[in-house]
Amino acid sequence: MRRLFSVLLMVLLCLTALPMVLASPTFGFPAAGLPMPRQADCRIYHYRVNAAELPLAVRSAPEQVAGNIISSLPNGWTDLILREQDGWFEVALRSKQAPQKNGWIAANRTEYSCNLFAEPVQPPVVLQGKFIGTGSHKYIVTVQPGQTLVLRPQRLIEEPRRVYWPSGVIGPDIAKRQKGVPHAYGYWWRDENDKVTPEPDEWRWTSETGGVYEVFYDSNFKGFVYGPCEMTVELP
Repeated sequence: MRRLFSVLLMVLLCLTALPMVLASPTFGFPAAGLPMPRQADCRIYHYRVNAAELPLAVRSAPEQVAGNIISSLPNGWTDLILREQDGWFEVALRSKQAPQKNGWIAANRTEYSCNLFAEPVQPPVVLQGKFIGTGSHKYIVTVQPGQTLVLRPQRLIEEPRRVYWPSGVIGPDIAKRQKGVPHAYGYWWRDENDKVTPEPDEWRWTSETGGVYEVFYDSNFKGFVYGPCEMTVELP
């Protein structure tokens, strides 16, 4: 049975590693008060220049014509997307020498990913994704009274700027940044003066009340890759 479960997990990892097909993503920073979209309709508002031919031209209009280059951006530059139009991103210009406040760059010479979504999930599921810039990815799961929510990082890849444990878990009986609950800001499994307790292989939480729980990853700067982290719900 354990062997069968391992095979099923590897299949699930392969499936969830496939690129996410976005149905109708929205480009641009969200207005305050809007509900978080589903993953297929996520909000994208950061880009990173990924141009083989340097520098990336910034143009005065969303078209490639002679004489409309007004600035340029270096490879790796990360900033906000104001809006998208026909394969072009409107972006803010930070240079005081630029003749106008905003300009346009070719979207196909950048990389970007979902910055904001809240997705209901049905365990078992493998959590993994990527941030470019800031954002929040929320995975929402319903747990019945007496059931146990389990998180198991699958450390298949070790690389810089990859995290496995989520930024936090909240629920009816879990407060944000509660002691002993996973987060991505330090050794959550240790007490303040504990320097030796090793990282656990899993985290378990048995729900007394039942209800809706949020497992979330937050990016506050240039972004990162997260997961895979297996999430399951065990019966009493």
